[in-house]
Amino acid sequence: MKNIFKGKLLLVLAVVITSCTEDYFIESGTASGVVNMTSYDYLSAHPNNFSELVKVIDQTDRKALVNQDNVTLFALQNESILNYLGSMDYGSVAEANVDDLDSLLQKYIIVDAKMLRNSITSGLGDDVVTANAINMNVKIVSGEYKGVQNVGAKNIIYTDADLYASLKADKKSTTSAEVLVTSGDIQTTNGVVHVLDHEHKFGF
Repeated sequence: MKNIFKGKLLLVLAVVITSCTEDYFIESGTASGVVNMTSYDYLSAHPNNFSELVKVIDQTDRKALVNQDNVTLFALQNESILNYLGSMDYGSVAEANVDDLDSLLQKYIIVDAKMLRNSITSGLGDDVVTANAINMNVKIVSGEYKGVQNVGAKNIIYTDADLYASLKADKKSTTSAEVLVTSGDIQTTNGVVHVLDHEHKFGF
């Protein structure tokens, strides 16, 4: 009986270890880890989540930018880009306007800054400027726990600062200006990747 129990325990441990060393970085929730590959290669290694983003990077010839040293990439999942393509009546990334794709892609790239969770400010957060000089904000927000606000898990929120200010001034909901990071602190050989919620629409 003891041997059977030990065998089952070892099997469970093996599954847990395998899941923690491979794909758990792109699951929802707080995750962190170091991967021995560039940011672009990390995206390419997970086509179920990022094949459309890789197509956008290739189409806009921005691989070198994504792989530049000390770059923080807020990575869009496939659904986000497909949502954008559908809204523009494009059948594929290849049909989309390259200049538009390039402008939108750079909105999710912060150069000369490896932004890890523990370096991001709570509350008002940190104002950052994207690769194409668009004002964004990165902040830590604590969620709800057992009905109590601001005591739960700490989440990274990526915000279009100008859109947020405009919506607030018009007394409209600011939800569309913000997107949740569902998996963060993926440290590649050249920078950091934070994975955005799949329901987010490319471009805000």
